[in-house]
Amino acid sequence: MQGETIYIPKQKKEYKHWGSLSGGRQWLDRRNAAISHAFKNNSSVGQLAKDYFLSIETIKKIVYSENKSSERH
Repeated sequence: MQGETIYIPKQKKEYKHWGSLSGGRQWLDRRNAAISHAFKNNSSVGQLAKDYFLSIETIKKIVYSENKSSERH
């Protein structure tokens, strides 16, 4: 293929998930676990939104998805 560009995709095993190299995913997982823990210990959604500088809807997604995933295990 003289003079042409060839695209050779990486093998699936070489793909990295978002944040796996930078540590961003682990940071978010720890933050979300802390939010879920605080919610279980009677912190309100509104207070958590203020404390973590997140929207109320984002806090709801975190605490309710954490509750569903922990109920499955």
